[in-house]
Order: sequence, then structure tokens, then C-alpha cells
Amino acid sequence: MQIKTLKIEGYEEVIEGRDSTCGLHAYIAVHSTRKGPSLGGIRMASYTSPDQALEDVLRLAKAMTYKAAAFNMNLGGGKAVIIGNPEKDKRGCLFRAMGRMINQLDGRYYAAKDAGVVTEDLIEVAQETRFVTGLPALMGGSDDPSPATAMGIFYGMRACLREKFGSDSFKDIVVAIQGLGHVGFALASLLKAEKAQLIITDTNETLIKKAQEQFDAEVVSPDKIYSVSCDIFSPCALGGAINDTTINQLNCRIVAGGANNQLVVPEKHGKLLMEKDILYAPDYVLNAGGLMNIYVKDILKEKDVDRMLEKIETQLEAIFTKAKKSNLPPGQVANEMTDANLSQKV
Repeated sequence: MQIKTLKIEGYEEVIEGRDSTCGLHAYIAVHSTRKGPSLGGIRMASYTSPDQALEDVLRLAKAMTYKAAAFNMNLGGGKAVIIGNPEKDKRGCLFRAMGRMINQLDGRYYAAKDAGVVTEDLIEVAQETRFVTGLPALMGGSDDPSPATAMGIFYGMRACLREKFGSDSFKDIVVAIQGLGHVGFALASLLKAEKAQLIITDTNETLIKKAQEQFDAEVVSPDKIYSVSCDIFSPCALGGAINDTTINQLNCRIVAGGANNQLVVPEKHGKLLMEKDILYAPDYVLNAGGLMNIYVKDILKEKDVDRMLEKIETQLEAIFTKAKKSNLPPGQVANEMTDANLSQKV
């Protein structure tokens, strides 16, 4: 295992790890441990270059700091990314090597699950380090955080509906879901139970067919999801859904989804959404349910996650109220409120 330390302004610690015997090439970014140990998922993706992977891990780690601070959790922000195709390149030794890399940070970073990584991969990681969360309940862990993430988004969408339409009923509300991974599929199930109308897209045909049959959902191609007429556009795939091209295609009233870093340029695109009269639910507030699940069960060793998930709804209400009074984008208001939390003495 070769470990290289990278000096990145604004980050406490960033390391690059390589293990040629297992094919590991990974980055771990620790953005902040001011409030507590950094915590964030391991993502595995087919990055086009190491620079792209590094950029992703830095953005994601900072987002985790804000996600924890938005709800005053005693955690910092960190993230790990593995360069590789999660459909082809997975091996047990790859994730065991990842565990050894995590162990190098001696508890300053706690790992969890993210895109391209499943619980079985975390079990391999746990063979080499104790600094891993989200393990199966039978192993004493908090289990898959995806249902909690989806439930938190559902609660947050209720706040969005009240703000935009004066009612939090999902009956006949049209929701366009981009991405049917663990979070997107669970969210679709919750929305269908409340009689929402679903439009879905994904690159995985098996998931599309399953969702179409189970939820009676309309299917569109990935490039058409932005322009469909809907009440809520819900990005639940990877980040960067809202960019200079897609923002002009949007035909929705609300953007509220589970993906991290949805706005490519947050200041610019947040303002443009407001000018288009599209309500934006700041992603790191809306999708904090998975982190809450880990925090309550793995860190606090408690069980009542739902009570904390409900804070997503009330926090968004506060953000929307302040945004309306100050005529500022909700994302900017969320950042200001979270920065105030971060500035408080520990």
C-alpha cells in the first residue's frame, strides 16, 4: 500500500492510496473534524481521470461537513472514492485494501456506503478497520441507511409542497425521479403510497422494468427527464444534475432530490432557479437522513431515528421562511445558517 498526502487548502487531510496487488486507486478527504470525527460514504465510480476523482471527493467531503452541521450533529465531514467500475472491478481484496487505507487515518475518518458500494463491500472493509459504519444489524451496525435517506427526502418534500402549493398532500402530484438506486427506488415507493404520479428514468433496464410494474410509472429516457412537465424534479443519481444546459430544460415547480452536489455552480444556479420561480431544497439538508440513521444508531447507540428525520422538514421550513423574507436563494440561506452552526464553540 502506497499512501501519498496531498496538501489541499481548506481540508484537514487528503490522502491518495494505491495498492497494485488489489488494483486499488483511491482518495480519502477529511474536510473537518472540528465537531467530531469525519464521516462519509465510500463511492466507487468509473472516473475519467484521477483529477476528476479528486475533485469529486473534495466536493463530497465538504458537503458532509455541512450536512452534519446543518443539524448540529457532533460529526465532521469526510469522503472516500475508489476509481473503478463497480460492475466489473470489485474484488474482496480491493475493499480490504480500502480498509487498510482508512485505518491509516486512525479514526479521523469513519466510512459508510455510497454510490457503487453495497453492504457486502463494507463487510470486507471492516475486516481491516473498525472505523466503518452502516454494517448489518446482525454485526451490531445501523444497516442500510438508504430507507432513512428516502424517508427524510419524503418529509422534506412535504415542506416543499406546503411552501409552493399551500398543501402537503402528494395526491396527483407529479414527481420525476432521476435514478432508481437504493434511495430513488425507496422514495418512489413512499410517494406511490401517497398517490403521487411518477415519471422515472435510469440507465439500468432491470430497475426501470421493476419500478414501472410496481409503481405504474411513466418511463422516459435519461436525457428527457429534465424537460418533462412535473411538480417535483427529484435528482437521485450522481451530482451535477443542475448545470448550464439542464437548468434551461426544467419544467418543474420544485427541485428536491437525494443526490449530493446537485448544483454545479451553487451560487449561480441557485439564483437562476429562484429567478425561474423554481423552489430548490438544498441537497445536503434534504438528503441528511442516511447520516442521521448512522449518527443515531452507530454513534449515539439509540434507536429512534424518525424523530430526527422529522427535523429535515422543520429545517427546510425555516430555510424557506428566511429565504422569502430576505429574497435570497434557499441554498445561500442554508449555507449561512449552517456556517453559523459551524462557528459555534464545540
